[in-house]
Amino acid sequence: MAEAADERDMFDDMLGFENQAYQQGYQEGLETGKSKAREEAFHFGKKKGVEIGQEIGFYSGMLEVISQYMFMLDLSSDKKEKVQKLVEEVSKILADLDFSSANSKEFKEKIEKIQSKSKVLFSLVKIKYQEQQGSLQFLSLIHI
Repeated sequence: MAEAADERDMFDDMLGFENQAYQQGYQEGLETGKSKAREEAFHFGKKKGVEIGQEIGFYSGMLEVISQYMFMLDLSSDKKEKVQKLVEEVSKILADLDFSSANSKEFKEKIEKIQSKSKVLFSLVKIKYQEQQGSLQFLSLIHI
């Protein structure tokens, strides 16, 4: 009888050890997975942040150039007024961007407004550009 109890204790110990090893492996795997996921998320977020920053910088720079040289543009007074109005509208949207909510629907809608208003603005002042590999490239600048 004592021998049977010893065997049961030995099997209980083995099952307990197996369960402990399973739990330890599970925890280690979970921590490794979390660590890798955080690293991937960091790199993805960094890449997206750079893309957004480059695009915002592009539009901000172009607004500055257009504002500074608008008097040199060969445009009718009506077109100059439209250009000035668009510059002000896009500048306001840019100033109101909240980068802490870059994943929000509102942020994305503001970026889309900036893009669409800038297309109209650029066509008025005859700036040609295209998007290449995630960044905006000039084909030609302001025709004066």
